[in-house]
Amino acid sequence: MFYFSKHIMKIFRTINLWIGWGLFFLAMLVYTLTIEPTASFWDCSEYIAAAYKLQVTHPPGAPLFLLIGRMFSFLAGNNTEKVAFWINMSSVITSSATVMVVFWIISLLARRIIGKTTQDLQLYEAASIWGAGIIGVLSLTFCSTFWSNATEAETYACSTLLMSLTVWAMLNWEYTTPRPRSYQWLLLVAYLIGLSLGIRMFSVLTIPALCLIFYFKRVSKITLLGTTITLLIGGILLAFIYTGITLSLPTCAMQLELLCVNQLGLPFKSGIIILSITLIASLTYGIIYTIQKQHTTIHIGLLCLGFILIGYSSYGLVPIRAHANPPINEGHPSDIISFINYLKREQYGHRPLVYGPHFAAQVISAKKGDPIYRNTGKKYEIIDYKHIPIYDAGAYTLLPRTWSQQNSMHITAYRKILNLKPWQKPSLGDQLYFLIRHQLGHFYLRYFLWNFAGRASDMQGASWLTPLDAFEKLPPSLTQIPGRSNYLFLPFLLGLIGMLFQYRHDRRYFWVITILFVMLGAALVTFLNPPPIEPRERDYIYVGSFLFFTIWIGLGTLAVVNYFRKLFTQYKIAVTIGIISCLAVPSIMATQAWQTHNRSQRYFSVESAKNLLASCAPNAILFTAGDNDTFPLWYVQEVEGFRTDVRVVILSYANAAWYIKQLTRPVNNSAPLPLSLPFEIYQQYGLNDILPYVPQPNIQELDIIQYLQLIRESHPALQIQNILRETTNTLPCKNMCFHIDKTGIAAKEIVPTQYEYLIPEKMSWSIKGRGLDKRDLLILDLLATNNWERPIYFNHSSLHTLNIDLSTHVMVEGLTLRLMPIQNNIGHELVNTETMYNNMVKNFYWKGMDKPGVYYDENYRLVFIRNQRMSFCTLAKACLHEGKLQQAKEVLLYGLSVIPDEVVPYDIANVYMIHLLFEVGENEHALNMIKIIGNRAEEILTYKTRKSSFIDREVQEQMGTLYEIARSLRAIDYQELAQEYEDLLNKYQILLDVPDDNNNDIARR
Repeated sequence: MFYFSKHIMKIFRTINLWIGWGLFFLAMLVYTLTIEPTASFWDCSEYIAAAYKLQVTHPPGAPLFLLIGRMFSFLAGNNTEKVAFWINMSSVITSSATVMVVFWIISLLARRIIGKTTQDLQLYEAASIWGAGIIGVLSLTFCSTFWSNATEAETYACSTLLMSLTVWAMLNWEYTTPRPRSYQWLLLVAYLIGLSLGIRMFSVLTIPALCLIFYFKRVSKITLLGTTITLLIGGILLAFIYTGITLSLPTCAMQLELLCVNQLGLPFKSGIIILSITLIASLTYGIIYTIQKQHTTIHIGLLCLGFILIGYSSYGLVPIRAHANPPINEGHPSDIISFINYLKREQYGHRPLVYGPHFAAQVISAKKGDPIYRNTGKKYEIIDYKHIPIYDAGAYTLLPRTWSQQNSMHITAYRKILNLKPWQKPSLGDQLYFLIRHQLGHFYLRYFLWNFAGRASDMQGASWLTPLDAFEKLPPSLTQIPGRSNYLFLPFLLGLIGMLFQYRHDRRYFWVITILFVMLGAALVTFLNPPPIEPRERDYIYVGSFLFFTIWIGLGTLAVVNYFRKLFTQYKIAVTIGIISCLAVPSIMATQAWQTHNRSQRYFSVESAKNLLASCAPNAILFTAGDNDTFPLWYVQEVEGFRTDVRVVILSYANAAWYIKQLTRPVNNSAPLPLSLPFEIYQQYGLNDILPYVPQPNIQELDIIQYLQLIRESHPALQIQNILRETTNTLPCKNMCFHIDKTGIAAKEIVPTQYEYLIPEKMSWSIKGRGLDKRDLLILDLLATNNWERPIYFNHSSLHTLNIDLSTHVMVEGLTLRLMPIQNNIGHELVNTETMYNNMVKNFYWKGMDKPGVYYDENYRLVFIRNQRMSFCTLAKACLHEGKLQQAKEVLLYGLSVIPDEVVPYDIANVYMIHLLFEVGENEHALNMIKIIGNRAEEILTYKTRKSSFIDREVQEQMGTLYEIARSLRAIDYQELAQEYEDLLNKYQILLDVPDDNNNDIARR
C-alpha cells in the first residue's frame, strides 16, 4: 500500500495550494466572461459613482468597499467608460478569492473526517479530499446568488471573502495549535472582523461558531452545558462588537464632544480627540502591562480588540469625505451628531425585534425622546426632540413581525397573508405564523431552494422548482422563460448527504458549519424582520448561508466516494466514479444558469439613464422618485460626465434638511436650485415637516405666493398645536393656484406654438393627500421663484409621488414630463412632438439592444424597456393627432428596429402599437405582430388554464392582449380575423369561469 512519506507531505500541501489557485483562476474566467461591462441597476450604480470620487453612499455606508473600488478604478486610466467595468472586476476578484478559500476550508474539513494527518494519507484519500473541495467550490462558483454578486459592483462579494477568510483563519488556528505563536491566527481573525465592519458584517455573524471552534480545541471533554455557555459567550461578543464598537463607541464620542464643547467651551472635535487619545493610550498601556506581567490571555484579547478597531478605522473616510461636500453626500455625516444618525440608519426608521407595535396599532399620543442637536458654529444646540409615538392599548406584542405601517400595500399584504378581516388585529400566533410562513419561508427558504433546487422565472415572487417540473411540457413561448433553471434537486440532495455524512463522522464541526449556516440565513432574516413586500428580491443578503451549504455539497462528494469504496475493491475506481458522478451537480448548475447570469453584452441600464437625461433641456432640474431611477443618473453624471448641467433631485430625500441644503449649492455644471424660502425654514424641525390639511371655511383657493409668504413669516393664522403641543404650520385649503404672466411666457417661447392657447391666467391644482410634506413645499417654492427660467422635469414615478396634482400642467418631451405654464383641458396627454422626436430618434442611446441572446431581467423588461417602447407609442400617437403621418410611421418603425422582438420579446407596449401601425398604413407589420403576440398569448393562456383557474397578473395581461388585438382589427375592418380573437378571448373567459359582468373589465386590464 502506497503512503505519502514526510517529503511527499509537502507535495500534498503544495498541490492543495495550487488547486486552490487553479480554482481561483477558473472562477475568475467564468465571472470575467459574464461580468456586466457597465453599471448595473440599484445600488451598484451608486457604489461605482461613489467609489470613483470617494463620495458618501446611503447609510450605514461601506467605506472599505469604496476604497477598494477606487483602487480598481485606476486601472481604467483616462477612459471613464471603463471605470464601471474595473470596479465590477473588484467583485470578480474577491468572489474568485472566496472560491479559493472555501476550497481550502473544505480540504481541512474533509481531512478531519478522514481522520489522518497529511503524513498518513493515501494517494486516493488525498484525491478524494481534492475532489470534494473541487465539487464544493464549483457548486459555489455557479451558485445563482453568489454568481450574481460576483459580476456587479456590490458589497456582498467582498464581505463574503472576509467572512470565508475569517472562518479559514480560525480553522488554521485550530490546526496549528499548540505551536508557538499560533495566536497570530486569532489576531488575523480579529482584523478580518474589524475590516468587515467597513463593508457588511458577515464576519461578525461567524463569532458564535468561532467560539465553538475555540471551545472544542481547548477543552478535552465536551459537554452540553459547556457548549451552551460557549455559544452564549459568542452571542455576547457578537453584541459587543455590533453595538459596543460600531454604535456605542461613536455614541460615547458624541457625549464627550457635547460635554467638551457645550459645557467646557473647548473647540469642536475636542471630545473625539480626547476619546481617541484615551482609547489608544489605554490599549497601549494594557498591552505593555500584560507583556510585563505575562498575562497571555488578556494580552491576546487586547491585541484582538486593537486589531478590530484598526479594521473599523476605515469608517474615518465617511466624515472626512462628507466634510468635503462631494456631489453624492447622503446624510451629510460631517460631524459626530450626523455621523451617529448615519451609522444608526435613522432615516430608514426602526424595526422592532422582541417587543413592539404591530401594523394595526393606532397612534394616540406621543412623547419626547432624545434631543436633536445641530452644530451652530459655536456649540451644539438642541433644535428639537425625537418623537416617540404612544399607541393604543393592545397595540404591542411579543416578537412583532407584522410591524410596518409604511403604506397601505404593506397592511393589505399582512391581512392577506394572515387571513385577517379589516377589523381584526394580529395575535402572537399571527406573529409566529408570519415569521415561519413568510419571513423564513418566502424570504429565506424560497431563496435557498432557488440556488439548490431551481427557480421558476426571474419575476418577483417566483417560486422554486421540483424535479417533476423538468418534465412538464411547456409551450414554445415559455420554453426559454427568463431566469428559469431546474437543478433537479441534485445540489440540495448532495448537500443533504454531506450534512448527514459530516454529522456521522465529525459531529463537532457539523455543529460549527450548522451554526454558520443558520446565523447567516434563518437568524439573519429573523433579525432583519423584513416587511411583507420588498421593492426587489433580496436573496443576496443570505449568500453567506448558501456558501456554507456548498461546503456540505463538497463533503457530500466525500460521502459518495466512501459509498463507492464499499462497492469497488480498488480505491482509485471508487474515487474516479464518485467524483465524476458528483460533477453532474456543478455542471447542471452552470448550464442551467449561464444565460441568466451572462451580462457581458448588457448596457441598457446606463443607456436608459442617458436617455432620461437626454430628454431634458439644458440646465434643467429633473425630479426622480427614488433609488433605482436615480443611481444610474448619478453614475453617468459623476463618472462619464454626461449631462452634468442637469440637476437631479430625489423626492424621497427632499424631506431632509441636509439634502435641501445640498440643493442650494452648485454641483458639477448645474447651478443651485432657485429657492426663496430661507434655509432655516426647511431646517427647522416640526414646524414645516408635515403641513396637515386644516380647512378654513373662508378660503376657497390659495395663491402659492401668498402661502409661501405666510410660511416665511410663520403666520399664526396657519399654525396649530400638534400632539406634542408643538407648533406646526398647516394647509388651509386644498385648491391652490399660481398666476402667470402670459406676455412674458410668450416672449420666452417655452410653450410650443400649437399649445399656446392653453396658457391660462393662472395655474390651478388640488392637493391629493392629507396635506403637504417638506418636499411639496420645496416644489411650490421652486415654482414660484424659478419664474420659468430653468426647465423643470419629472419622470413618471416622481410626478405621482407628490401630494400636488400637477398632471394637467406637464408635457411629454421624451422619457420626462416637463412642467409647463399650461392648463391641459383637452382630454389627452400633451406631447411636444418636435422636441420628443429629436430626443428619441436622434439623441437617445441603444447600445446592445440589437444583439439577440442578451439576457434582460424583469427590471429591464417590465420597467425600462417597456417605458421606452411606450414612449414611441406616445410620440407616434401625438404625431398622428397633429397630422404628421409620415413622421408617425418613421417613429414606429424606428422603435421596432432599435428594440426588436428577437432581443426583447414584444410586450404590452407593442400591443398598443398595433392600431398605430394600422393607422400609418403598415398593415403587414401590424398583422405580423398580431400573429406573434396572439400566438404567444394563446400558448400562455392554454398553459395557465391547464395549471389552475387562478387569474393572476399574467393571465389578465394576456387576456387584455387578445381584447386589444380584436379591437384594433375591428377598427381597421378585419372583421373575420377580429372575430377569431374575440372567440379565443371568450373561450378562456369560460375556462377561467369569469362572470359575464367582469369579462370586459378583465380583458381591458
